[in-house]
Amino acid sequence: MKSYSTVQENPDFKIGDELNKRKHSSFGMKPHSLVWGECYLIFLPIFILAIFQATFLPLNLVLLTVLAWVTIRPAKESLIIAFSAGLLLDLAKGTPLGLSSLILLIASFLVILYRRRFDPLHPVFLPIFTLLSAVGYSAMVFRLINWPAGLVLAVFAFLARLFMKSFSTGFDYKGIRLKVS
Repeated sequence: MKSYSTVQENPDFKIGDELNKRKHSSFGMKPHSLVWGECYLIFLPIFILAIFQATFLPLNLVLLTVLAWVTIRPAKESLIIAFSAGLLLDLAKGTPLGLSSLILLIASFLVILYRRRFDPLHPVFLPIFTLLSAVGYSAMVFRLINWPAGLVLAVFAFLARLFMKSFSTGFDYKGIRLKVS
């Protein structure tokens, strides 16, 4: 059997095979890999936003952060982040433990289901789910439909989507190509 120095030199190699192997190997996450390190970095902004939301901020920016994370990261990692963020939010706000986790898990699961059918990088995808999730969250937790706060959160989601899209494609500053991956 002949050995090849690179995978591309192998005539039997197909690009889809390598992508499928990466995609289906536990979503490409290994316990001590860089991906898990990136996963843990999201907890700092979520913790800070949970404290702000519990003290003086009327908008649910934790929900926006989790939904934005769900649209760009793998499903398994996103559900772990949604559950943990819900627990942090419940601890900070003093609501019954697990209520926000359940709502964030349901919202994240719906986004994961619909991102297979629709383009998650479309500028309207995240704001629509943010509006619906914020209205559902306020209806379940506070027992009132607070659609103006959901609408403001949807505008923030639209701006966040434009910001994330500009960084996901990279940008050119005075001839120096900076690629954010």
